[in-house]
Amino acid sequence: MPRVLGTMGVVIIVIAIVTFFVWTSNNSTAKTNSKFNAYAEAFNELSAEERKVVEPFMDSSYRDEIIEESGLLPIKESDLVGLIAYSKRHLSLLIRLTLIVYSIVVFFYYLSRKSDRYHFADIPLKKPYCLFLFISMFVVWPIFLIGRIHMFIKSHPMAKAEKEDFNKQALKEAQRELILEAIKPRIKGPANQKAEIAYINYVVSGRERARKARIAEINASIFDVELELKRRANGIREDQQRKSRLLAERKQLENAETSKQAHDRALKEWATIREMRGVASLRAEKRCLAIKVDVRVPYDGELYDFGDYLIKLYPNDFSCKRLRSGKRLDAASNAPDYNESSGFCFGRRRSLIQEYVEEAQYLEALTLMIDSLHSVNDPDVEREIPNCFRKAKEFKRAKRRLKKKLVNEASKGGVTCN
Repeated sequence: MPRVLGTMGVVIIVIAIVTFFVWTSNNSTAKTNSKFNAYAEAFNELSAEERKVVEPFMDSSYRDEIIEESGLLPIKESDLVGLIAYSKRHLSLLIRLTLIVYSIVVFFYYLSRKSDRYHFADIPLKKPYCLFLFISMFVVWPIFLIGRIHMFIKSHPMAKAEKEDFNKQALKEAQRELILEAIKPRIKGPANQKAEIAYINYVVSGRERARKARIAEINASIFDVELELKRRANGIREDQQRKSRLLAERKQLENAETSKQAHDRALKEWATIREMRGVASLRAEKRCLAIKVDVRVPYDGELYDFGDYLIKLYPNDFSCKRLRSGKRLDAASNAPDYNESSGFCFGRRRSLIQEYVEEAQYLEALTLMIDSLHSVNDPDVEREIPNCFRKAKEFKRAKRRLKKKLVNEASKGGVTCN
């Protein structure tokens, strides 16, 4: 904007200079007309016969001005006008000219700053600065009208498809919630007791299995070391130290926590998992524990919908599939979206998560997975969140509206939830 103001300053100076020269020219003409009027008054005072006698001897510049009908010389405008009075007389013209030039300068400034990723008439008029910018470019409003029509024609199909997909997802979610509310048990009792028991069994049996496997590995290593000690005469001290370390580790594992202690710790971990960020439900399925996570990420004062994911924990494996996508159909960036056809991409964290699961450290594995679901790689990717995902409050509002509509129609006998 400073460049616009600087340019306008130059334009105003140029208009002032041109006004001065026009005023100077007009006053010069007025002086010439004053001299002509003095001659014309003397000539007009003569009788008609005298004027005919004098006419052949007159200078051609005067003779050509004689009016044929009356034979008299005209009296011309000869008033001298001051610069200020002249400027006031033409003030409205000067103001209109300045505003037109200002509008054109702002238009060219807008063209130089406009990004190619936006349409020509894609101006967010709700912002005060953008509204001021649009009003300033009044000279090219017809061009903006044409650009707006072109933008609407080009973007309308995608916007329509985005709205339809948005409402479709919201309707599906509203139907799912109505179904869940319809089948919700009426008898009060412990929440998720079956899943709680399944998780505790996972932890207790899994860690016990890992402990026994490690003891077996250590026993095999001790056996190998003892054979090596028999074969080697040198390096006995180093091998004995290694044996001592292995014996100490085996003793530590053999003196590990009791089943009661493992049960208590698993119970605490279960309570922690229920309070984890975005965890919406936990249930026990065949051979696995299923955790549904609603991923909502705050950015720049808004909450964005990254979608819903289902994590499945098996005794020695895991998976993470997306149930519902929060990605915009007209997304201008895919950078923050890490979902793949095989499931969520955990990158270099996947091997560590797998290691946690195999060691029956399910709380650590879930913590790492849920943190990954709510994260992006770096600040540059974070800035693309609004260009990739929908705002969570808009989806929630649409879901609530469609849910209410379904309830009203159901009460009238006009809709059923399948």
